[in-house]
Amino acid sequence: MTLSSERISHHSSIDHLRFIFAVLVVFIHAYGHGVLPGDVLAGECVAMEVQQFFSHILSAIAVPGFFLISGYLYFSKMQRWSWEQYVQKTRQRSITILMPFLVWNTLKLMTLLLPAWVHNGWEGVVSVFDTYGGWRIFWDGNPHYPAPVLLATWFLRDLMVFCLMAPLIHLLVRYASFLPFVLLMVCDLFEWWPVQQVCSAHHLAFFVFGATCSIRGKALFGVLSEYRMASYLLGTLSLVVVTCFPCSEAMLFYLFFATLAVCNLVFQAQSRIEHILPPRYTQASMFIYLGHSLLLLSGVAWMLNRLLPMSGEGWTLVRYFLIPPITIGILLFLFSFLRNRFPHILYMLLGRKY
Repeated sequence: MTLSSERISHHSSIDHLRFIFAVLVVFIHAYGHGVLPGDVLAGECVAMEVQQFFSHILSAIAVPGFFLISGYLYFSKMQRWSWEQYVQKTRQRSITILMPFLVWNTLKLMTLLLPAWVHNGWEGVVSVFDTYGGWRIFWDGNPHYPAPVLLATWFLRDLMVFCLMAPLIHLLVRYASFLPFVLLMVCDLFEWWPVQQVCSAHHLAFFVFGATCSIRGKALFGVLSEYRMASYLLGTLSLVVVTCFPCSEAMLFYLFFATLAVCNLVFQAQSRIEHILPPRYTQASMFIYLGHSLLLLSGVAWMLNRLLPMSGEGWTLVRYFLIPPITIGILLFLFSFLRNRFPHILYMLLGRKY
């Protein structure tokens, strides 16, 4: 299948994939939220093992999938390099990436500064800035992870950097095809990369993979479509290995699993999931990705812990599996409400018109 025909027939599939990846990201951040304050659950108990499987293994494909789709879409219509198109795409990304990045981080910062001001005045405000890295508050000052103040926006930060690298990426792909992707995966495997948390080789590799498919005129994962059954089998084998062994001991299999699982999801998107969800849901993927981390996920967990205050591993899992769908349901309602009543606010939040 050629790039042009794929672009026409699979845009809705890509929207479905984005939605699936956004749901998986919510599951990533739901890890540990179903545990009551008084419960002491060891890491090897059944409840935590189940959460580990869904939040840290199955859902680990979400962010690589987002980067892959972003790389593929960025280089669409750019089989030949054009500085004019690069400037145009950079301007577009300043609205669709940079504007939401600044707006959501500012909202998160306000949720921290206002209570600090009320309780401790200027000392509280200064304390917040000190905690979140001062001038690095919008880059990597988060105390929990090298990320901006709203942790989930590290994806937008890295994506902006990757888009600015487009001239170099295009040059390498034009002359070396999939070799840059392979080299980046090797660098990731052996940790031959100057930074591990900001603009990592792992995430850049998936962005480059998508870019390579687009630049070389390939349908998304068309290079692997002839080996679909082998992809399913190897993906399943890799999943078994990474489930049984820690990531540090099975890094190669984890890379196989992350790559093949995204491929398999694309195969399913092309044949089965394209018409499952209506567009009004699939278009909310970025709103779900950004919105759940702005107090909502922790707020839903807090509410469920009080509505279902029963102890035990079984109830822990019940709360864990309820938190993501309730959070996503609230966000879908808010997305629909804003789109119908306050579209300009939604435009500021997401950088796109709906």
